Amino acid sequence: MRAIFVAMIIAGFSLALGYPWYMRHFTGSEIGRWVILENPASGFITKEVLLQESDGPVRIFVDATPLPGYVPVERRSVIRLAVSRDGFPVLSERLDFVAKSSSMNVDRPQNGDVLRQSAGDIDPVIKGNYSFRTVKGDIDGLRLSKAELVLRRGAEEADETITTIGLIMGVMGVYALMRTRLRRRRPEAKH
Repeated sequence: MRAIFVAMIIAGFSLALGYPWYMRHFTGSEIGRWVILENPASGFITKEVLLQESDGPVRIFVDATPLPGYVPVERRSVIRLAVSRDGFPVLSERLDFVAKSSSMNVDRPQNGDVLRQSAGDIDPVIKGNYSFRTVKGDIDGLRLSKAELVLRRGAEEADETITTIGLIMGVMGVYALMRTRLRRRRPEAKH
């Protein structure tokens, strides 16, 4: 029975945590990638992309690469992405890039891992030229050497019912596993 309960725990929490992450990062198809920061000294580049109604909803990501050889202090950098369609504002999002402290040694320079941050969704998409403008915000130790704008069309949201079912199944597995362990100890205590 314990194997069944452990399987319930693994399957339940995989559904509750893994399914939304998968839906957020891998649904839809990539429209394209555009470099928005090639040289830190020259600053960010504004990109214009023609989007069609059939592309919607469009999910926006920014992939940033820390400056190689830089020893971080706080390991974070903030930028703001503003999206407008034919001059009208559509979306404004603050992106907070934080290097993983568990995988990094403070004494060691940045290793060039790509940090991905979601900037939200454009939904609904109205046909037009969309301008993606990035502005540098607070820099607290993490310097960016390169940043790319990534757009995905047809991005789907995670179904909350599936997430809830996974969470309930995982909790039920934990509860059942604890109950079986308690039952085993009670008969031993009586003797």
